[in-house]
Amino acid sequence: MRIVSGWPIVALALAASGVRAQEQAPVREPGAEAGAAPLELELSFEPREARPGDEVLLTARLRGTDGRGRDAAVTVEVDAGDAKGPLRVSQGVYTCRITAPTTLGTRTSMVVVATAAGAAASAALPLRPGPARAIALDVPEGLGADGGRHPIWIAVTDAHGNPVADEPRLAAARGGIGEPVPLGAGRWLAEYRAPRSAWAGEDVLRASAGPASVSRPLPLRAVPAVLTVSPRAGVILGGGGPALALGADAAAWRGAGRLELGVVAAVAWWGIREDGVAWAPRAGLDLRVDRTTIPLTVSLAARAGLGARGTATLALGGGAARVSSRTRVADQPELGEAAWTPAASAALELAFRTRIGAPFAEVRGYWLGDPGLDTVRGAGWPVLLSAGVRLDAY
Repeated sequence: MRIVSGWPIVALALAASGVRAQEQAPVREPGAEAGAAPLELELSFEPREARPGDEVLLTARLRGTDGRGRDAAVTVEVDAGDAKGPLRVSQGVYTCRITAPTTLGTRTSMVVVATAAGAAASAALPLRPGPARAIALDVPEGLGADGGRHPIWIAVTDAHGNPVADEPRLAAARGGIGEPVPLGAGRWLAEYRAPRSAWAGEDVLRASAGPASVSRPLPLRAVPAVLTVSPRAGVILGGGGPALALGADAAAWRGAGRLELGVVAAVAWWGIREDGVAWAPRAGLDLRVDRTTIPLTVSLAARAGLGARGTATLALGGGAARVSSRTRVADQPELGEAAWTPAASAALELAFRTRIGAPFAEVRGYWLGDPGLDTVRGAGWPVLLSAGVRLDAY
C-alpha cells in the first residue's frame, strides 16, 4: 500500500476557500462609508442680506471628517418667505433659492434650517426694508389760520408698506414746520405752525425721504384777527374846515355767530387856521387863530361780512376831546388856551380784505361839547372822511 502525503490536498483546499471568500466580499463605493461617518453641514448666503421680495442663493456644503465633500439628501426649511430646491451642484455642494418675505412687520431676519443624513445647520439672513417709496402725512382736520401749533404725523414706508427709518425732510409754503421727532420704526412727529389770516386759504406741505417725496394741500379756514390796528388819513369837514386830518385806532375782536364784535380805541388830530381882522378904535388889526382838536374815543363795534372778502363795520362810542387854540393879534404876543370837552362819535366803515391788510374807507361824525374858550365857543359837529388800511396785529 502506497502512502501519499496530505500537504498537497490541504493546499488545494485552502486555495479554493480563498477564491470563494473573494467572490463573497462586497465592493465598497468611494462614498459608502458616509452613512456611518459623521458629516459637517455648512450654510452661506449670497448676498448676505435681503430686502422684501429679494431672491438670495443659499449654498449648503456637506463634508466628512476628512474634509472631502459627501453627497446626501438635503432638506431646507425657512420660517418666512419661500425656498426652492435644493439642487446638487457638485460633490457635497447644494444650492437653494430663498425668497425673502414682502411683509416684515417687526422682523429683522429670517431663519433657514438645513438637514442631511443626521447633520443639521441653521443660519439667519438679515432683512431690511427697501428704499422709501411712500410718505403719508396725517394732519388734524379743520385747521384754522390762527397762528397756532398743530401736530403732524409722518409715516415713511417702502414699496411693500414696511416702515423705513429714513428721516423725512419737511417744508411748508406759508406756515412753519419744526424738525421731525422719531416715534418708532418709520414714524415721526413734527409741529406745524399755521399762518395768521383773516380769510380762508391753503398751505402746501412737502415731505421727502430718500427717493420718495409727497406734496399735500392743507386747507385753512379763516380766523379773524383778535387785535387790529388801523392808520388813516383824510379830511375834516365842518367846524372851520376843510382841513387835513390824521388818525389811528386799535381794536380787539371776538366772533359772535355771523358777526364780529369789538372794542375800538381811536384817536384823531386835525388843525384849522382862521385868519381875520380884529377891529380896534383907530384901525383893523390882523387876527390869526390856530385851533387844534384831538378827540379820544372808545367805541363798541359790530362787523359783518359782505361777499367773500368785504366787510362793513358800524361803531358807536364816546370819550373826550382836547381843544387848544393859539391867537395872535398883529404883533402882539401869542395867546394860547386849551380845554377838555366831552365827545361822541359814530362811524361806518367799508373794507376789502387782501393779503397785506384790509383797505377801507370810513365816514365818522363827531359831536364835540363846548370847550368854553375865549376863541372857541359852542358845540361842534365835524365830519371826518378818511381812508386807511386795517392790519392784523394778532
